[in-house]
Amino acid sequence: MFDSITFLDVETPNRHNDSICSIGLVTTDLSGRELDRAYTLVNPQARFDDVNMRIHGISPVDVSDAPTFAEAWSDVIWPRFDGSLLVAHNAAFDLCVIWKAAATLGIGVDHFDYACTQRMARSILPPQGDYKLDHLCDTLGVRMGRHHDAAADADGCMGLFWSLREMAQGDVSPYVDTYRGPGASSRVPRPRGSAGTGPRPGRTYSQSTNDMRDLIKIVGRVTSDGDVSVDEAAALLSWMLSRDSLAGDPVVARLMDELQEALEDGDISLLESDELVGELDRLANPLDGHAEAVEFDGRLFCLTGDFEHGSKSAVTEYIESRGGTVKTGVTKKCSYVVMGGCGSEAYSLGSYGTKVKKAMELQEKGVPVKVINECDLYRD
Repeated sequence: MFDSITFLDVETPNRHNDSICSIGLVTTDLSGRELDRAYTLVNPQARFDDVNMRIHGISPVDVSDAPTFAEAWSDVIWPRFDGSLLVAHNAAFDLCVIWKAAATLGIGVDHFDYACTQRMARSILPPQGDYKLDHLCDTLGVRMGRHHDAAADADGCMGLFWSLREMAQGDVSPYVDTYRGPGASSRVPRPRGSAGTGPRPGRTYSQSTNDMRDLIKIVGRVTSDGDVSVDEAAALLSWMLSRDSLAGDPVVARLMDELQEALEDGDISLLESDELVGELDRLANPLDGHAEAVEFDGRLFCLTGDFEHGSKSAVTEYIESRGGTVKTGVTKKCSYVVMGGCGSEAYSLGSYGTKVKKAMELQEKGVPVKVINECDLYRD
């Protein structure tokens, strides 16, 4: 049984979420009297991703002389964890990161007794637009400092907990649980009918193409209900990170950044969910849905797939008659990649192939190439 309560928040250096670069902790007795507080930067001995640095403002230079996780664990973290109920906002995230960081160093942890203020808020409060820590603190009049400063977030979590406890008439026992490590529920199921590796019947693809095909199918499942939950986002991010073949893909990298940024707040609001659905849907359907009138004169076009208006040579003649030029490959100078209305059985990624994928990669680098449908060429 615990004899104190420790409120905590961690910040992470990269999207792998298995190391920390800072941690804030506040310990109180069971009545809410503050006993102790601590904050430390941590040298994660791991790379920093740009999206994480934008969120919390901590850079490699800042932690160059900071204690390692092993040092922070023995000097700062474990002395405040031992015998204490741990409380965090979206606690499963913070505890999972700490668990993984400890496991990497061979530090064995049996379990954590914990409570999650996000879960408490969802149960105790009337329905909210989102359940992010800063929003809930503002709603309940709880003071906190700069969001994504680990010390400030631990403070905010503490104030939120005691406010919610009062609303629950002092009984928080329904919200106390035991964390025993990352669970199997966080795994994204493998697409039905796919082994996830190896060649597809009738045609052999590279590992990166196989993984991209599977990713498109998984994304379709995640977005099929028009919503992306915290668990779905975390599981999808974990799946992407586990595929080494996708590590250098700029399209995947941006999606991972979007997922990481949404997850960092501990909740996904309705607006963020809508934005994620839109971004993820583009992976399966990269057509420019708001294409303006096509400009032909002096523009370079690339054709892909089979066309309703005739052969590729016929479509090429039409484009050239309007002043455009058709090239066989997608380059930085290309203005439009035109997808034939009949698609193609040869598309390696199901609904599109390598030319469209190349255009998507160029878009991530700021090249203004557009992916349009055949019918856009013939609009008056």
